[in-house]
Amino acid sequence: MDLVLPLEYQLGNWCKHFTGRFQKQCRAGIAYMTFQASALPCLKDNCSTETCTHASFPTVTEVQAQMQEIEGLIKQALPNLSKGICPQCRKPIERKEIEGFSQYAMPCRHRLGTTF
Repeated sequence: MDLVLPLEYQLGNWCKHFTGRFQKQCRAGIAYMTFQASALPCLKDNCSTETCTHASFPTVTEVQAQMQEIEGLIKQALPNLSKGICPQCRKPIERKEIEGFSQYAMPCRHRLGTTF
């Protein structure tokens, strides 16, 4: 079973205000501690019984725009990566280092992606 959900689904499933589970509050100022950790209403289809009056999810059009933006960034980054150039600062990558599940370009330390 594939555990990675399609990006388009992921983009449309998170509330626009969500900032990440390791932050104290969302962009709307709602504290995540207000909700049970396993039942955040920030995820459209997590079957949460809790609700948030500020929950707002992207429209299909907004998700499509995000997908186009991401695809454009990938098209720009891949040629640089194949030439050993950091896609963020455009400086040569002398080596790559892995920390946890992330891979970094050295010496600039820009994140190149995940290793799994």
